[in-house]
Parts: sequence; structure tokens; C-alpha cells
Amino acid sequence: SDEVAFLSTALSPEGELFSGNEVTVVEESEFETTNLSSFHVVILANVYRVSDAAVEGLERYVREGGGALFFLGDQVDADAYNTSLFRDGAGLLPGMLTEIRRPTDPVHLTVSDRLHSALRGLAGDGDPLGLGQVPFLEFMGCKPFGVESVEANSPSPSDGNGAQDRAGGAAAVTSRTARILAQFDDADRSAAIVERPLGSGRVLLVTTTADKEWHLWPDHPTF
Repeated sequence: SDEVAFLSTALSPEGELFSGNEVTVVEESEFETTNLSSFHVVILANVYRVSDAAVEGLERYVREGGGALFFLGDQVDADAYNTSLFRDGAGLLPGMLTEIRRPTDPVHLTVSDRLHSALRGLAGDGDPLGLGQVPFLEFMGCKPFGVESVEANSPSPSDGNGAQDRAGGAAAVTSRTARILAQFDDADRSAAIVERPLGSGRVLLVTTTADKEWHLWPDHPTF
């Protein structure tokens, strides 16, 4: 019932057909010495802190074309993440973390960039898969790097690899500017999934958990 079990099952479920994904679980204490070069993506799920040596290795891996995906949770030290992983926009993390938010009523996920390659299959007209029905009870606030407002990051044509036509946009976009791929439907339209390129790779941040501590997403097929 923890993050590792849910992610391993989702990425490589048992059955007659191979998903195409080989999942390797690395303990937090072993991460610093793990050679990341053989992996397509590295997922950190509710990791308390990341050591300076591990940050350096992860940044090098992403710059050389790897992918990093962060899930948050109650164990994450937001201040440490901001210091070592965000670094005022110079680090890996696509945005600065703020506080854990617990809305009075459950919030729901809405896909902002329906053409993005990672979310295209979940964002059909009329929400045919029911992603928007999943209740989220908690998430962590995030200020995406370079995004002045939610409106400034509204959906626009994309080639599925991150290239977008931003002519006339409200915010200046650079190669380091983050994109909000999905939001929650709370009053602030809080960021739920944020992406930013780094070198030849990219980093995605999911501002909630990979288990059922803060939501019931793993119970839904879209997970």
C-alpha cells in the first residue's frame, strides 16, 4: 500500500503481456551511489531529502537526456527541496514548494495541456476516462518557475515534445520556464503536474502523493 508498490504495479503490472517497463526499486540510502545512466526515468516518491551528491548525479543524468519525476508527500522536507533541488530556479525542480494544502472539500484534476505526450491519452473531450472524478484531499503548494499566473500558462499548440507556440503570451518563456500540465480545480487553480526541460532531459513534478495518503487516484484506471 505504499508508493513503491503502487508505482511498480502501475508501470509493470502482472499479466500475460509485458508492459515494456522494467522497474528497479532503489532504497533511499542507496540512491547516492546508484548509476543512473541505464534508466530512462528516475522517480522519487515522497523522499525526505536528497543529498548534495545525489542531486549532482541526478542533475547530470537529466542534462544528458534522462527524465526525473517527483511525487511529493508528508515526508518531503519542502525547505530542503527548495534549497538543494529548486535553488531559485537554477536547480532540477520545476517550481518552489510552499505548504501542504488541505481543501475543505475534495478537489479534482484538470488537464491544462491536452496535447502533451504524457497526458494526451487522459484528456479526451468530455473526460471519457473519468480522470476528473478522482477526489484529491491534499497536495503541496507550488510556484512554477517563470510562470506569472495560471492564465499565462494556459494550453497552447504543442508538438508533444515540449515545443509550444507562445507568441503573444502573457509571460516571457525561456528554455528554463516551467509549464503547468495539470491543475486542481480549487479557487487558486493550484498546479498539480509541472514540467520543465533541463539540458537534453526533462523534469516533471506531481504535487501530490503516489499512494493513497492524499487521494484515491490509485483506485482509478487512469493511474
